[in-house]
Amino acid sequence: MATHTHARVGVAVFIFNGHNEFIIGQRKGSHGAGTWALPGGHLELNESFETCAVREILEETDLKVQDVRFLTVTNDIMKAEGKHYITVVMGCKLCDVDAQPKLMEPNKCSGWEWTTWEQLRMHYDAGKGQPWFTRPPRKLAPAAAYKESMFSVKGDIVPESDSMEVDERTEITVPPTRQLFLPLVNLFEQRGGFDPVSSYWIAD
Repeated sequence: MATHTHARVGVAVFIFNGHNEFIIGQRKGSHGAGTWALPGGHLELNESFETCAVREILEETDLKVQDVRFLTVTNDIMKAEGKHYITVVMGCKLCDVDAQPKLMEPNKCSGWEWTTWEQLRMHYDAGKGQPWFTRPPRKLAPAAAYKESMFSVKGDIVPESDSMEVDERTEITVPPTRQLFLPLVNLFEQRGGFDPVSSYWIAD
Protein backbone atom coordinates (compact mmCIF):
# COMPACT_ATOMS: atom_id res chain seq x y z
CA MET A 1 0.00 0.00 0.00
CA ALA A 2 1.44 3.36 -1.06
CA THR A 3 1.99 5.93 1.68
CA HIS A 4 1.47 9.62 0.93
CA THR A 5 4.35 11.95 1.75
CA HIS A 6 2.08 15.00 1.52
CA ALA A 7 -1.62 15.80 1.73
CA ARG A 8 -3.73 15.32 -1.40
CA VAL A 9 -6.89 17.20 -2.37
CA GLY A 10 -10.22 15.46 -2.77
CA VAL A 11 -13.61 16.90 -3.69
CA ALA A 12 -16.88 15.56 -2.21
CA VAL A 13 -20.30 16.77 -3.35
CA PHE A 14 -23.78 17.07 -1.88
CA ILE A 15 -26.19 16.67 -4.83
CA PHE A 16 -29.61 17.97 -3.78
CA ASN A 17 -32.91 16.79 -5.25
CA GLY A 18 -36.29 18.43 -4.67
CA HIS A 19 -36.66 17.04 -1.14
CA ASN A 20 -33.36 18.28 0.32
CA GLU A 21 -32.04 14.74 -0.08
CA PHE A 22 -28.58 13.85 -1.41
CA ILE A 23 -26.86 10.65 -2.46
CA ILE A 24 -24.26 8.56 -0.68
CA GLY A 25 -22.59 5.42 -2.02
CA GLN A 26 -20.78 2.48 -0.46
CA ARG A 27 -17.11 2.52 -1.36
CA LYS A 28 -15.26 -0.56 -2.60
CA GLY A 29 -11.80 -1.44 -3.91
CA SER A 30 -10.06 1.53 -2.24
CA HIS A 31 -9.25 3.09 1.12
CA GLY A 32 -12.44 3.34 3.13
CA ALA A 33 -13.91 0.25 1.45
CA GLY A 34 -17.30 -0.63 2.93
CA THR A 35 -17.94 2.88 4.24
CA TRP A 36 -20.52 5.30 2.83
CA ALA A 37 -19.40 8.51 1.17
CA LEU A 38 -20.51 11.39 -1.00
CA PRO A 39 -19.70 11.21 -4.72
CA GLY A 40 -16.41 12.86 -5.62
CA GLY A 41 -12.75 12.24 -6.33
CA HIS A 42 -9.31 13.73 -6.75
CA LEU A 43 -8.74 17.31 -7.85
CA GLU A 44 -6.71 17.24 -11.06
CA LEU A 45 -3.90 19.63 -12.00
CA ASN A 46 -5.18 23.12 -12.95
CA GLU A 47 -8.80 22.07 -12.25
CA SER A 48 -11.27 24.25 -10.33
CA PHE A 49 -13.35 22.82 -7.47
CA GLU A 50 -16.51 23.36 -9.50
CA THR A 51 -15.16 21.63 -12.62
CA CYS A 52 -13.94 18.69 -10.56
CA ALA A 53 -17.34 18.32 -8.88
CA VAL A 54 -19.26 18.31 -12.18
CA ARG A 55 -16.78 15.91 -13.79
CA GLU A 56 -16.77 13.42 -10.93
CA ILE A 57 -20.57 13.47 -10.62
CA LEU A 58 -21.00 12.70 -14.30
CA GLU A 59 -18.36 9.96 -14.23
CA GLU A 60 -19.80 8.28 -11.14
CA THR A 61 -23.57 8.85 -11.42
CA ASP A 62 -24.36 10.18 -14.93
CA LEU A 63 -26.26 13.04 -13.25
CA LYS A 64 -26.30 16.57 -14.65
CA VAL A 65 -26.06 19.31 -12.04
CA GLN A 66 -26.05 23.09 -11.78
CA ASP A 67 -25.25 25.94 -9.36
CA VAL A 68 -22.17 24.27 -7.86
CA ARG A 69 -21.02 26.03 -4.68
CA PHE A 70 -18.24 25.67 -2.11
CA LEU A 71 -19.54 24.67 1.34
CA THR A 72 -16.64 23.78 3.64
CA VAL A 73 -13.45 21.72 3.97
CA THR A 74 -12.28 18.87 6.22
CA ASN A 75 -8.80 17.71 7.24
CA ASP A 76 -8.79 13.91 6.88
CA ILE A 77 -5.81 12.04 8.32
CA MET A 78 -6.11 8.31 7.57
CA LYS A 79 -3.35 6.88 9.77
CA ALA A 80 -4.12 3.22 9.09
CA GLU A 81 -3.76 3.75 5.33
CA GLY A 82 -0.86 6.20 5.59
CA LYS A 83 -2.87 8.83 3.73
CA HIS A 84 -3.82 12.44 4.34
CA TYR A 85 -6.49 14.31 2.40
CA ILE A 86 -7.86 17.81 2.41
CA THR A 87 -11.45 17.29 1.30
CA VAL A 88 -13.22 20.23 -0.33
CA VAL A 89 -16.96 19.86 0.22
CA MET A 90 -19.19 21.26 -2.50
CA GLY A 91 -22.95 21.49 -3.03
CA CYS A 92 -25.09 21.54 -6.16
CA LYS A 93 -28.61 20.80 -7.35
CA LEU A 94 -29.94 18.51 -10.02
CA CYS A 95 -30.86 19.98 -13.38
CA ASP A 96 -33.82 17.57 -13.30
CA VAL A 97 -35.05 17.19 -9.71
CA ASP A 98 -36.53 13.77 -10.52
CA ALA A 99 -33.30 12.34 -12.00
CA GLN A 100 -31.88 9.18 -10.42
CA PRO A 101 -28.19 8.23 -10.12
CA LYS A 102 -26.74 5.40 -12.17
CA LEU A 103 -23.96 3.11 -10.98
CA MET A 104 -21.32 4.09 -13.54
CA GLU A 105 -18.26 2.69 -11.74
CA PRO A 106 -19.30 -0.62 -10.12
CA ASN A 107 -15.65 -1.40 -9.38
CA LYS A 108 -15.52 1.64 -7.06
CA CYS A 109 -19.05 1.80 -5.60
CA SER A 110 -21.59 -0.84 -4.55
CA GLY A 111 -24.60 1.42 -5.06
CA TRP A 112 -26.18 4.82 -4.45
CA GLU A 113 -29.01 5.76 -2.13
CA TRP A 114 -30.81 8.97 -1.21
CA THR A 115 -30.54 10.20 2.36
CA THR A 116 -30.96 13.37 4.44
CA TRP A 117 -28.64 15.22 6.79
CA GLU A 118 -30.79 14.14 9.74
CA GLN A 119 -30.47 10.48 8.70
CA LEU A 120 -26.72 10.86 8.20
CA ARG A 121 -26.40 12.34 11.69
CA MET A 122 -28.20 9.29 13.09
CA HIS A 123 -25.68 7.01 11.35
CA TYR A 124 -22.88 9.08 12.88
CA ASP A 125 -24.47 8.96 16.35
CA ALA A 126 -25.05 5.21 16.07
CA GLY A 127 -21.36 4.76 15.30
CA LYS A 128 -20.60 6.58 18.56
CA GLY A 129 -22.96 4.37 20.53
CA GLN A 130 -25.74 6.94 20.78
CA PRO A 131 -29.44 5.92 20.63
CA TRP A 132 -31.12 6.07 17.23
CA PHE A 133 -34.25 8.24 17.30
CA THR A 134 -36.58 7.94 14.35
CA ARG A 135 -39.78 9.61 13.28
CA PRO A 136 -42.58 8.06 11.23
CA PRO A 137 -42.09 8.84 7.52
CA ARG A 138 -43.70 12.02 6.27
CA LYS A 139 -45.90 12.37 3.26
CA LEU A 140 -44.23 14.61 0.70
CA ALA A 141 -45.45 16.28 -2.44
CA PRO A 142 -43.92 14.96 -5.69
CA ALA A 143 -40.39 16.21 -6.28
CA ALA A 144 -41.50 18.12 -9.37
CA ALA A 145 -43.69 20.33 -7.18
CA TYR A 146 -40.61 21.50 -5.28
CA LYS A 147 -38.72 22.78 -8.27
CA GLU A 148 -39.69 26.44 -8.13
CA SER A 149 -40.16 26.84 -4.38
CA MET A 150 -37.02 25.02 -3.29
CA PHE A 151 -34.68 26.32 -5.93
CA SER A 152 -35.77 29.95 -5.98
CA VAL A 153 -36.81 30.88 -2.43
CA LYS A 154 -33.88 30.71 -0.05
CA GLY A 155 -35.88 31.52 3.05
CA ASP A 156 -38.33 28.65 2.60
CA ILE A 157 -36.34 25.75 1.20
CA VAL A 158 -39.03 23.17 1.93
CA PRO A 159 -42.41 24.77 1.12
CA GLU A 160 -45.47 24.19 3.25
CA SER A 161 -48.15 22.22 1.49
CA ASP A 162 -51.50 20.64 2.22
CA SER A 163 -50.04 17.42 0.87
CA MET A 164 -47.32 17.37 3.54
CA GLU A 165 -47.90 15.86 6.97
CA VAL A 166 -45.28 15.56 9.68
CA ASP A 167 -45.68 13.38 12.76
CA GLU A 168 -43.23 14.62 15.38
CA ARG A 169 -43.52 11.53 17.62
CA THR A 170 -40.19 9.81 18.09
CA GLU A 171 -39.17 6.31 19.06
CA ILE A 172 -35.89 4.48 19.58
CA THR A 173 -35.13 1.76 17.06
CA VAL A 174 -32.03 -0.16 16.03
CA PRO A 175 -32.00 -0.29 12.20
CA PRO A 176 -28.95 -1.27 10.14
CA THR A 177 -26.44 1.57 10.28
CA ARG A 178 -24.09 2.94 7.67
CA GLN A 179 -20.42 3.27 8.59
CA LEU A 180 -19.40 6.68 7.27
CA PHE A 181 -16.23 7.52 5.33
CA LEU A 182 -13.83 9.71 7.33
CA PRO A 183 -14.60 13.01 5.50
CA LEU A 184 -18.29 12.61 6.41
CA VAL A 185 -17.39 11.79 10.01
CA ASN A 186 -15.21 14.89 10.13
CA LEU A 187 -18.06 17.12 8.99
CA PHE A 188 -19.62 16.36 12.36
CA GLU A 189 -16.40 16.37 14.38
CA GLN A 190 -14.58 19.32 12.79
CA ARG A 191 -17.46 21.50 11.59
CA GLY A 192 -19.87 21.70 14.50
CA GLY A 193 -23.24 23.13 13.48
CA PHE A 194 -22.63 22.50 9.78
CA ASP A 195 -25.77 21.79 7.79
CA PRO A 196 -25.34 21.26 4.04
CA VAL A 197 -28.76 22.58 3.04
CA SER A 198 -28.54 25.90 4.88
CA SER A 199 -24.85 26.23 3.97
CA TYR A 200 -25.72 25.76 0.30
CA TRP A 201 -28.06 28.75 0.31
CA ILE A 202 -25.73 30.89 2.43
CA ALA A 203 -23.03 30.23 -0.18
CA ASP A 204 -25.15 31.92 -2.88
